[in-house]
Amino acid sequence: MADERIPGLIDPPAVADNMSLEQWMQQVTEILRLTTGQLGESGYTYVSYNDLVNAGIFTPVATGETTDYEPASDNGTDLTPPALPLNVHIENGFSIIYVRFDYPTFDFPSYAEIWRSVTTDRSDAVLVGTTGSGQYPDNVGPDDTVYYYWVRLVKTVGSYVVYGAYHDDQPVQGQAQSQLSGAALEEGTVTHEKLAVGAVTADKINAGTAFINDLGVEVMYNLGGDESNYTMKIDLVNGFIHIK
Repeated sequence: MADERIPGLIDPPAVADNMSLEQWMQQVTEILRLTTGQLGESGYTYVSYNDLVNAGIFTPVATGETTDYEPASDNGTDLTPPALPLNVHIENGFSIIYVRFDYPTFDFPSYAEIWRSVTTDRSDAVLVGTTGSGQYPDNVGPDDTVYYYWVRLVKTVGSYVVYGAYHDDQPVQGQAQSQLSGAALEEGTVTHEKLAVGAVTADKINAGTAFINDLGVEVMYNLGGDESNYTMKIDLVNGFIHIK
């Protein structure tokens, strides 16, 4: 439709015979119906100043006995780019990299874009996801690749989309753990969040006696206990482990 044009009006017939006048009137009628939206596609319809005023695009301004029109104001719409995300940092987990930052408060809907690259050149970065909170989990899998991240905030105001600047020219760097070498185990419960951070160490593992009894091991903290029914004794700092 963009390359099509409404045909121009031909001059009225010099000799107003019935046939010539009828053809001219048919063309005038067709063009009028096109431009008033009664025929064809809406893209051919003429737009008046009143239409622009009703759409909020122009504002009528009285100047003496006439009325001029000027672009409408934004009615207080804040199109200022959003602030920079602060405290952007990385937490590396098993097969996952957490991008975390301080998310500001906006009066309009907003989200954050997470851009990632395998180089420190931002022009190589690709948009890997968005988030409406102050964190983004990037599931990169169990590989040793070093990734670089940039974060920027975006807000939507009506039909406007306003992009903020990236948090910094320099990216933050992340590298997921490729082996299960970290966990924060509490109360005997293992979750993926606990596996994502920390280190698996003996002081973080607190196994109950019910679990150890299933293995044929009983934890003895009574130093006066009868040891005659056990074949092996392991001395601990605060007690013993007896094995039947």
